[in-house]
Amino acid sequence: MESELNFAAVKSINDLNRIVVEPSHHMTARTIKYILSADPDDLYNHFLRFRSHRYLKALYFNCLNEGYYKIQKYQANIDLIRNVVKLAEQQIPKC
Repeated sequence: MESELNFAAVKSINDLNRIVVEPSHHMTARTIKYILSADPDDLYNHFLRFRSHRYLKALYFNCLNEGYYKIQKYQANIDLIRNVVKLAEQQIPKC
């Protein structure tokens, strides 16, 4: 029941775009698991490419901190997030 309430407004990875930009949004374990369970193509095309470098980096390090890298079913999306973070870092101008 709690999970249903938490994700009542989230029917797809697209729905997270509206939620994560809210000033009161906090990255939670439940949100991270939802992201990690998404289809990798949908995750990239409809979510990750719209997030800031700061958000992506926080997401990646939260995945590591929570130990999700140890769970095989999340590995592809963790790798995808890591690669998007690296790509974003390459695009940041060096001073």
